[in-house]
Amino acid sequence: MAAKPKKTRRRGLAKQFAEIEGLNRRAAAGRLLDVKSKDELHIDEFVRDYGKGDRQFLRASVERMARSVLDSIVYLYDWHDGSYAIGEKAIQTLAKVDLETRWLRELSESELAALMFTFSRTDAAIDKDFPGKFAWPKLVTALNELHERYSVLKANYCNDPPRRGGRSEILTHLFVIEMSDFHRKEFGRPAPRSKSGRFVRFMQSAWLDLRFPAIPDDALGHKLERLPRL
Repeated sequence: MAAKPKKTRRRGLAKQFAEIEGLNRRAAAGRLLDVKSKDELHIDEFVRDYGKGDRQFLRASVERMARSVLDSIVYLYDWHDGSYAIGEKAIQTLAKVDLETRWLRELSESELAALMFTFSRTDAAIDKDFPGKFAWPKLVTALNELHERYSVLKANYCNDPPRRGGRSEILTHLFVIEMSDFHRKEFGRPAPRSKSGRFVRFMQSAWLDLRFPAIPDDALGHKLERLPRL
């Protein structure tokens, strides 16, 4: 019988991400699982069930799935956080530009004409045959187009906030999804949903062999049971 993860309290997001960062460092330094170990691993008990009788295949599969989980976290959280920050800065900048250029967009024809004759070409001008005054109508037109597009953006779109919140265990959630996908791809059928079945015990064994953070005893089975059916 495979050992089960110890029961522990839910962890806050800050602690979860700190633990995940530690796993990423381990992954970068080498393997998360000692695939070639001569010692018996917890998952070896399930080699006939989920490894097609090939211990190396099963171990390599678990290692691959663990790395895929960590890659998914980088994409879903780290990358998305950075994108959100860029989006927020872009929106704030556009708002400032829109506000600061409003007076230019609202110039009357006589005021725009006056502006056109205010500037003269310098000696550093690249195009000697293009008077600077001709650029002003085009600049004002471009500002009006920017205002229209910004208005559409502001009215119809929003910057998606980082995908955090609730009390969900990030690593647990993605690990169960990855393991379930493995079962479906390798065996052509969905993983069994029993919270205490052999597949859950296999996932618990893989979690232990990977030295993932301690989780409640029923965390993996509870998550598996509630995955949407495809």
